[in-house]
Amino acid sequence: MLFNKHKSAWQRGVLLLLAAVLVVTLAAACGKGKTEGGTAAPGGNDAKTVATYKNGGKVTETEFNKYVTLMEITDPQTAMYLSIPQFKEQELQRYIVYKEFSKQATDEEKKAAKEEADKFKGELDKALGADTGKDLKDKMAESKLTSEESATFAEMMIAAGKVIEKKSKELEGTIKDEDVKAEFNKAPADYNTVTLRHVLVATSDSATGKELRTEAEALKRAQEVKKKLDAGGDWTKLAKEYSDDPGSKDNGGAYAPTQAKKWVAAFKEAANTQKIGVIGEPVLTEFGYHVMKVEKRDVATFDTITAETKTELKQTLLAPKLNEFMQAEQDKLAIKTNIPQETPQTGDGTTSGGATDKSATDNGGQNEGTTAK
Repeated sequence: MLFNKHKSAWQRGVLLLLAAVLVVTLAAACGKGKTEGGTAAPGGNDAKTVATYKNGGKVTETEFNKYVTLMEITDPQTAMYLSIPQFKEQELQRYIVYKEFSKQATDEEKKAAKEEADKFKGELDKALGADTGKDLKDKMAESKLTSEESATFAEMMIAAGKVIEKKSKELEGTIKDEDVKAEFNKAPADYNTVTLRHVLVATSDSATGKELRTEAEALKRAQEVKKKLDAGGDWTKLAKEYSDDPGSKDNGGAYAPTQAKKWVAAFKEAANTQKIGVIGEPVLTEFGYHVMKVEKRDVATFDTITAETKTELKQTLLAPKLNEFMQAEQDKLAIKTNIPQETPQTGDGTTSGGATDKSATDNGGQNEGTTAK
């Protein structure tokens, strides 16, 4: 609940590729028909074209709808993201970049991609054949997406991922140890390891968003539990009674040792600055008020952080380099998009009048997207 998970839409797609998650989670539709340099997508002869690009390339509405369908059924978070028009347009542009990258794969990489895609299809067919597979079948039927098409597209995406991974390693080689240390020194306290207990008095339900209490009411309740804890009250009992954090309320509000950077800003600040062993004043975050006791804090230095953390720092430096490369490749393709916009309806079901702001959609792919926490 308290962890910070912000990522840009473009960066999110790139990092998914680098993590090779595409094998089972980023599959979408392409057809079985062969064309020079790659595979043809289903709907390739569809009259409705949603994108054109360099050397006569195009993406049809049918093809992209199938891509979107499989993205949605494999990743609910992506489904939310793609419901936003400008992000959907950005996804279409990335899709084209990945299609072009797949053509650069070596024969060995293409063979490996085919093997991984075949495994993906096997798992998908199992899911479709299971008793619980009806919802999956229904969703795929909406866009007439088949498992064969899904596997073909998976093959293309995996091949693209291998090409991008090679470029990533090349760019990573340009990052020096002193660059990693400089990145650490920007916010060394982020890497402190903190052990603490807390009671969250939430202002809203984390699952439904329904208001539980006002901010003033939450503060009053937080002050109440702090008073009881200061008087020697039992953390196990009081956390169970007062806390709205399902992840810690049943274990005395305890959090395992955690790097401070993984928490949202206000919580992180308190974890890094409160006196050890002292119950601090209630801390307000977007979740509500927290009554916190820091039990231990291991202050990080560059020499004491783990190899894993240094790798994470290097990845932080790598991401903008890779994003810049990917954006440059996208620009070379001279992509022009034309995704059909849903016509707003009035309360009686008729379409409303008024012109659509075409510029907002034409330029959507150039806007840097951000995802909500």
